[in-house]
Parts: sequence; structure tokens; C-alpha cells
Amino acid sequence: MKRSLEPVIDEDIFASVEIEKIIDLYDGNPPPELMVQYDPNAVEGRRMQQAMLDAEGTRKGDRVTEEQRRAIEADCIRLINLYANMNDAQNWDAVAELYAVDGRFRRPSGGDFVEGRETILASFKARPPRAQRHVIANTVVDVVSESEAAAFCAILLFQGDVAPEGELPAMSANSPLVGWYKDKIVLTDDGWRFAERVGGLDFRP
Repeated sequence: MKRSLEPVIDEDIFASVEIEKIIDLYDGNPPPELMVQYDPNAVEGRRMQQAMLDAEGTRKGDRVTEEQRRAIEADCIRLINLYANMNDAQNWDAVAELYAVDGRFRRPSGGDFVEGRETILASFKARPPRAQRHVIANTVVDVVSESEAAAFCAILLFQGDVAPEGELPAMSANSPLVGWYKDKIVLTDDGWRFAERVGGLDFRP
């Protein structure tokens, strides 16, 4: 009996448990009327159904372990904080490297998306120098899968004109600006990078 069901057992996860119960109930010799015929079409259909369920679970992050989730969250939070530090240091090459090659960015002040790492780099280098400090808070990372995450953080931006060396800059009258970033983050060969970074303001300057 068990040999006749071997194509089903371990192939069809929906039927395997029940089949094993029947075999054990009759000590391996169930009556002929309970014999189950192997139907390859049914097994293939159930296999496809399970594959779809697996894919849906992966899409929703259900396949990510708690340890993986915490590691991804930590990596993404570090990415967000590093971005702020490199931005304040006006190390534009380092800032641009935190984007995926095809990443895109929209400033908190609005405007069109800046598309692609090289274009993002050029846009930052075109900005006039200023004194600035970003403060990041309320960061929450939602793990989508082993290679995707979404994040939100609040920002305070203090800024002013560049001061002579050795002196502190005067803070501008509209500081601080209060806003946020919403991010789509992806795992690349270089680590976690911004696929999309969208900024916004909560209050008028």
C-alpha cells in the first residue's frame, strides 16, 4: 500500500499526513476500498498551489526569520543614519554611493525625482555650500523580504551660512525645518541601498 502511494507522499504536502494516518491505522494493510490511486495531475496542481503560497509568503516577508528581520532592520537604520552624517559632511560621493545605481530621490522641499546615482551625485555637487545638521528620529523599518525593505523617519534640519574656519555658523531664521523621509531600500551586491528616497515637510518654512 505504502509503495503504491510513494509518488504522493512527500510530493503532496496536503495529502501526506492523512495518508500516513490511514496506513498506520490499518498496520500498513488498509482494505482495498481505501486504496488511493496516484493522480499526477492532482499532485501537480497541489504542487503549483503550494508554490504560489510560498511565493506570496516570501513577498510578504513571512519567510524571513526573526533573526534575519532584526539584522535587516539594523542594516537599514545604519544606512539612514550614515546618509545623514555623510550629507552633513557634504561628502557627496559617499552620499550618492548609498543609492542603488538606478535609485531615485526627491528632496523634502519638493520638485521632480532625480533619477540615477550619477544624476543624484551631480545634483548634490551643484548645491552651494551651507552649514547644516540633520537629526533623524522615529525610524521604523518594515522588512518586505530578504532583499527589500521600506522605512520611515522624521527629520529636523538645522542650517545656516558657512562660517569662517574655527567659528560656529549662525543658524538661519527658518531653522529647524521639520519633515520626513519615506524610503524603499533594496539589497545589492554592495549591501543595502536606497532604491527610492522621498522627502517631505510637515510645516511651512
